[in-house]
Amino acid sequence: MTFFSWLLFIGLLFVVGLWLRRRWEAGQPSATTDPTATKEGNSGAATSTSAGGLFSGLRKSLTTALPGLAGKQQPDQIEKLRTWMATAFVGDPTLKRWMAELNDEQLQAFAEHIAAFAHEMGFELSWLLDQKLQPSPDLERALARVISNYCNACLHAVRAQDDLEMYKALRNYLEHPDGRLQREFGQALFGQLMEQKLTSIRIADHLSLPDPKRRQQITMTIQQVAAEKPGEFNRVLKEVVVQRNGATSAETVVTVPVTEPQGKTKPAVNGVSG
Repeated sequence: MTFFSWLLFIGLLFVVGLWLRRRWEAGQPSATTDPTATKEGNSGAATSTSAGGLFSGLRKSLTTALPGLAGKQQPDQIEKLRTWMATAFVGDPTLKRWMAELNDEQLQAFAEHIAAFAHEMGFELSWLLDQKLQPSPDLERALARVISNYCNACLHAVRAQDDLEMYKALRNYLEHPDGRLQREFGQALFGQLMEQKLTSIRIADHLSLPDPKRRQQITMTIQQVAAEKPGEFNRVLKEVVVQRNGATSAETVVTVPVTEPQGKTKPAVNGVSG
């Protein structure tokens, strides 16, 4: 999982926050609205605006994450951000250490997300970096906490990526076991389960079955081991996902399934044919 891949994922977090904020605003009465106006009329107009803003925000987030746009933040601003974070995150050593480990290019891209998030929340990141809020220390602490919480959400999202990739790979296989790529994944996982002796099935018995029965046995075995030996299963699953993502792209296992013509058998993977 590359930095920019998970940054796309972080962009989705930003959009969800934007959507929730606009949904909340849609439910608040306007200061200039006629008190006799119906709530239904106001809600309908606000919902339409929120929907448009949601897709607009999504495009903005995904575009911002592209490497080609990573030069918007000036070098001095990046240094200001590093200096500010060193002080603002002093009470959160885990977050402070993670942010400090980002190189300039990564921090540039991430800073765009932070700035966009702050703008949508009604303030500017530069107010904090340039210490423009010093006359209002309570407000300054409150907004710093908003940025800290957002960065923490991003940190947790990054740390969950390995488990998320494992979950998506397994789920995609179980939902589409007959897709070509999913079959390859199932064969590789089944072969590793046999190699690790997590199933009592013998390779000779498996290969003696007709093709539909082999596929069924692979799926049932994977589900059984996952339920009975989750710790060992997850260890093997992670090895398979990492190996396959290293050989291809991170999207290989979770792509849209492509079913092969009836009767066509894939070559053996790890000594197993499915």
